[in-house]
Parts: sequence; structure tokens; C-alpha cells
Amino acid sequence: MFFHKTSLKNPSQNHKINMLTEVSEAGFNVTTPINVGNYHIESRISSGSFSVVFLVHHVSTHEKFAMKVVNRARMIEASTIYQLEQELRIMETSSHPNIVKLQEIIYSPENVYIIMELCKCDLLSEIADNGILDKYEINRLFSQILNGLSYLHNKGIAHHDLKPENILLDKDRNIKLTDFGSAFTKTPPKTAFGGTLYYMAPEVFKESDYDYKKADIWTLGIILYVLTTSSFPWPTLESDIETLKRILNVDFHIPFYIDQEFALIIERCLQLDPEKRPTLNQLMTKTERGIPLINTKGKKRLIASNISTSILVTQANYIIRPKIRKIRNSSSLKVGFPVGKTS
Repeated sequence: MFFHKTSLKNPSQNHKINMLTEVSEAGFNVTTPINVGNYHIESRISSGSFSVVFLVHHVSTHEKFAMKVVNRARMIEASTIYQLEQELRIMETSSHPNIVKLQEIIYSPENVYIIMELCKCDLLSEIADNGILDKYEINRLFSQILNGLSYLHNKGIAHHDLKPENILLDKDRNIKLTDFGSAFTKTPPKTAFGGTLYYMAPEVFKESDYDYKKADIWTLGIILYVLTTSSFPWPTLESDIETLKRILNVDFHIPFYIDQEFALIIERCLQLDPEKRPTLNQLMTKTERGIPLINTKGKKRLIASNISTSILVTQANYIIRPKIRKIRNSSSLKVGFPVGKTS
């Protein structure tokens, strides 16, 4: 199944009255038509440095989705457009119940539109709103995180920025890993540095060539710590330099009230020597004992289907990205539009 490509007149020329402008986290304007292809914007959900995420619905089916609108020009200026392309390649070649499902990718001269399944909230918001979850729920959620990450590792992909903010919950409280902008395949990049300080493994700061799977295991230990304590193992009011020192020295303690099994997993994941950390398979064996990995409430099946094919209406200058079967070299930077149609 493949996408169709359609490119016509720039929508911003004739439909300015239907344009919407929101501000990203970094203070950049993200301007988009209210109607993008087959999707109608309802409201704003959240924002990133170069993007804004909207709640949208399909105009024919009325099914609701999340649409991430990325300002192409700003990403090109910041030399991060290739990170976006890597994220898109990973999403469109992934099919797993614990990886967020990509619905469609649409290009316009100004933006890249990423239409994804709609989720209820991210894991950090869930923890902030409800505090420490019970043992059964922590085990179920952590097991699904392990399943999603195992799927990526088996494809040779390191997430490289796994954290509760990048872990979503759908309406049935099933885990969906997302945000692959810092991810890489096969080997760590030599020139790129990504991730979030509180979750990064010590070797990431010290070595140019490290085992990305073991680095992700460290991150899992931090995530489980957050799940079981609603806090970080490092003081959050310290400077980044002080936090880095604590990470490099593995300077943390596990509260006495944490369940013994969880405390043991955290301790083993947060080993300074990567070779002493458990494998994903060992962690999955530990957490799967009698615990259902997927909450099937209200669902007959929870299996990611293929990205849908879509033909765009002929009133807009958009290009629908074709589906690909494997990760390949390509770039959102090089998406072309007819001469004279993008001004």
C-alpha cells in the first residue's frame, strides 16, 4: 500500500482567512490552514521547540487523531531537519502495539504534518496527576515499555531519549512510545548529541562509541525509579554540572518504601559498568510473571495496522509521503514543490 503524491496551489495564497497561528515552546510561530488535506483542526494539545500538536478529526470518518505540525524553515535553520526525517523513517517502518501508530505524513512548503493515533496523555502527566501508581499497574506499564523498546532494539534502533514525557498512554492505558527525534540506528552517531540529562547513562558523556542497548537499560532504571517514587534519583534543584557529577559517580539512593522487586531492578539497571546491567530479555522475564502486558479493555485486537493510503483534495499544495517498507536514506529537506507554487 502506498501514498499518492499531489501538489497544487499553495493554500496560504487563497485561504488566509482559514489560517491558524500558534507559538511553539521556543517562541516560533507555527502557521497552518485549519483544514489540512482530509483533516480539520479542533484544538491545540501541546507544543515542542519547532512544532505544535493539534487535535484533529478526519472530515469523512470523523475519527480523531493527533497532528504534529512542524515548521520546516525553523528546523532547516537549526540544522535539525534530518532528525525529523529520522523520526519519520522510524515511525513509518514500525508496527507494534507499544509504538505510537503513524497515520499519515503530509508536506506543504511551510510545514511537515505528522498525523498519529490520538493518545490520552503522557506518562509524566499521569504520574503528576495521580502520584505513585500501585504495584500491579507499575509492572504492567513497565512491561509494555520493555516490549516497545525490545521491538526497536531488534530493528537496530536506539531511542536515545526515552523518558515519561515521550511515553504516551492511549484511552485504554496502554503504552505508546513516541518522539524518535534523537533516535539512531545500528551505532551511536559520532557528531550528534541528544537525550535528556536526568535519564542519560554515564558512558554517553564519556565515550564516543558505546553500547546503545545498555545505555537504554540505564534509562529504563531511571524511568522505573520515577514510576515508583514520583521523583528523580538526582536532586532537581542542582545545576546541570552537579547533576552530571552525580550521574558519573552513580550517586543516588533507593527509598526504603519501594517494592523490593522494583528496587532490585533499579539497582541492576543503574550500574556504572554497562556489562553488569541486565538485558532487555532478562528484564522482560522478570516483569512478565503473571502480569498481562496489554490492556485489551474495549479492544478486539491491539495490533498496529499499515499506514493508510490517502489521496489529497486538489485545492491544496501538499505532497503525501509514500509508505516505505524499510528504513532508507531520504530527507524532508529535499521534498520538492512546483516552481512558482511556493511563494
